[in-house]
Amino acid sequence: MSFLTNDIKGDVCIHANYSIIPKAFAIMYGASFPRLKESENPTNACPDGKNPVIYELERIE
Repeated sequence: MSFLTNDIKGDVCIHANYSIIPKAFAIMYGASFPRLKESENPTNACPDGKNPVIYELERIE
């Protein structure tokens, strides 16, 4: 599970991390997202309304 600790570079808000973790685990264990086209990666919005950031999650095999 090193992607959660060692592979995060730069300043990432702890609240953004908490909102990303469930989807990251799902991706890590092979989940698919039916609403996305095959070529699309899932995204996750940071919960901070004053500084909105959209993260794109990508599975690298």
